[in-house]
Amino acid sequence: MLHHPGVIVLHDFYLSHLMYDWCNQFFSIQKFTSLLYYCHGYKSLQQYAHDINQASDDFIWKYCINQKILQTARGVLIHSQHIRKLAKINYNVRSLQNWHNIPMLANARIASSANELKWFKQHSNSSKHKIICSFGYIGPLKLSLEIIQAFIQSNLASKGWILFLAGSEGGDKSYNNKLHALIKNNNLENIVLITGWLSNERYSCLLDKTDISIQLRTNSRGETSAAVMDCLKSDSALIINDHGSLSEIPDDICIKLPEKFNLSNLSEAMIFLADNNSSRDALGIASKKYCNLHHSADKCAEAYYHTVENIYSSSIHPLDAVKVLINDLSYNQLPELEQIKLINRVAAENPSFPAQKRLFVDVSAVAEEDLRSGVQRVTNKICRELFEQIQFEWIVEPVRYNKNTKSYVTATSYSCSLLEVPSYLAPLEAPVLPNIDDIFLVLDLNHSVIEAKKEWLNYIKLRGAQVWFIVYDLLPCQFPDYFPRNTNNIHAQWLTTVLTATGAICISKTVANDLHEWMLKNIAIDQANLLNIQWFHLGSDFKKPPEFPSISVKRSSNLVKFLMVGTIEPRKGYLEVLKAMQILWEKGISIKLTIVGQEGWKALPDISRQNIPETIILIRFLESRFPNMLTWLDNATDEQLFKCYKSSEVLIAASYGEGFGLPLIEARNHGLSIIARDIPIFREVLNNHAQFFSSNNHLELADWLLNWNQNRHASITKYSDNLIFDTNSLDGITWAESCKQLIEILDIN
Repeated sequence: MLHHPGVIVLHDFYLSHLMYDWCNQFFSIQKFTSLLYYCHGYKSLQQYAHDINQASDDFIWKYCINQKILQTARGVLIHSQHIRKLAKINYNVRSLQNWHNIPMLANARIASSANELKWFKQHSNSSKHKIICSFGYIGPLKLSLEIIQAFIQSNLASKGWILFLAGSEGGDKSYNNKLHALIKNNNLENIVLITGWLSNERYSCLLDKTDISIQLRTNSRGETSAAVMDCLKSDSALIINDHGSLSEIPDDICIKLPEKFNLSNLSEAMIFLADNNSSRDALGIASKKYCNLHHSADKCAEAYYHTVENIYSSSIHPLDAVKVLINDLSYNQLPELEQIKLINRVAAENPSFPAQKRLFVDVSAVAEEDLRSGVQRVTNKICRELFEQIQFEWIVEPVRYNKNTKSYVTATSYSCSLLEVPSYLAPLEAPVLPNIDDIFLVLDLNHSVIEAKKEWLNYIKLRGAQVWFIVYDLLPCQFPDYFPRNTNNIHAQWLTTVLTATGAICISKTVANDLHEWMLKNIAIDQANLLNIQWFHLGSDFKKPPEFPSISVKRSSNLVKFLMVGTIEPRKGYLEVLKAMQILWEKGISIKLTIVGQEGWKALPDISRQNIPETIILIRFLESRFPNMLTWLDNATDEQLFKCYKSSEVLIAASYGEGFGLPLIEARNHGLSIIARDIPIFREVLNNHAQFFSSNNHLELADWLLNWNQNRHASITKYSDNLIFDTNSLDGITWAESCKQLIEILDIN
């Protein structure tokens, strides 16, 4: 079908069992997992890996594997609206215009021969018995056990009724054993009969002799039952439940039980039809009339003919556009890279449906090198939560910018590593082709190739997809002296790219205000007001202790344990704090300081790193002079950071500017007291639940800390205005809650 797309008749929507067996028999398991990823993304691969390890096949039942087949089809013929409902659950509902309902054919009956009649008499023991029969595969999906239980409850065996289960038993041996045990324990071996597989002739014979047919379903895969059609066309009265395509059978030609019926519902329906010959006959006549009117060979053949002809005369398949392009002489004269770009563009302009909506997440920087701190740490946390919280209709697809092709490709290695999907299951990287209603989220911060990205992102918007940027801060523009030379201009250029997007999502209200003010100063007012600016707060994954002390600094210890968290760079205020601590230590003040953070800007020459070299030299000097007072962890794991929070008492946040300040929330969740520089973002995040300082140099900070240390054991009433503050009422949010805010802004789910 990939090479010769045609019209398909979809009897089973999911196709997952079929595709799994087909790939195992003729190809490889990687073929199946590539189809699984194509249809449902990385989360399905994660579940596959988990289920295989647990010897489970849950992934087959959860995920449909039909997208390739449906997308290559020129048209899709279905027999029920139930399949449309399943498609709407799994796919973009706007894309089902080439799907057409065709009534399912009710097969012509085969006349019973003398041999089949003899077979029937042997199995029914007497021609005087009345017959209840369930046709088809025997197993939990057909509720076979419930049928036997309801038959026993009805006590119809005492009135001369027998029950047939006409079909083969399934592969679930435990279920089969329950069936046989139930029959044996109730002495029904000659009353409840399991036939095994039946030839067409014997099947038809049993259908002719059946008085009441029962066809029940659960966990429908979208199928329309041929057995149900056969029962409707027979003389028997039909009992069904309101599930899947059975729901569409008119209520007046059968007895329709609730979808989740109880045994009493079913046994009472059996008793009613067994005791009321006229009602039983009336339903048999009505159902046969309905079949002849709507499901006859003439009716179905005519519908097939006109629908297929209409599909071929009116529809244009996406592959047609690509074939036209390839046959164009001008295309063949282009360089290979330009040919690939052109094919990708034509494919994007002629999308294949059905397809889930996709949330493309730009992780270009972290996919290239994960520094495990700052923006990249946020990217990993949010990305992992997006995978957890977004289901089915949307697929999360991390992507990275390929500088060679100047386009985006799927970030398969990053995604599989993040979700711990085995590398052998990793799909090949593929070009990113957004469709209408897709969303492109620039979650990572990457200043490289800004102009090239700008052109590509504009193209995404023209395709009807939304483009959103996460804005972490405007610090390079606000404090150019704290960043490498020209960073302010590069960041300003990046911000002009943000202006072309659908919207900007800032990580705090302070950053949102800063962005709006920057726009008013640097671009036209009317253009500044066009950008949709939203904000949310970042989360924390450190669990809160069950109880917090009323005063967060421990009074029993003479040695106060301070903590600073963050990359060592000029704006973080490390040099000022270290010089202030040196003064206190030389005075004999018992304060221990632990620094958790990597050395920043290592790729730059020292002359461009401002005060970082001086800070590192001072750290090394103070470590040797005051070995019990200063510890620096320059490559800490999350576990080590967690231990530092647990063993510390006070967090110092000395940054001159931040977009949010994650360590504040993490420290709070561990019950630490917080000392923070008095800047707007810290006031927003901490909601005044901290001790704020406004020093201009290390001497002023040393005096402030000395005053704080002298009064830290004083009563909370006397010093609560500025020196000791109870931070119990400060609540952070989890990464799950943070991601939920982001999803709500994007209007997903």
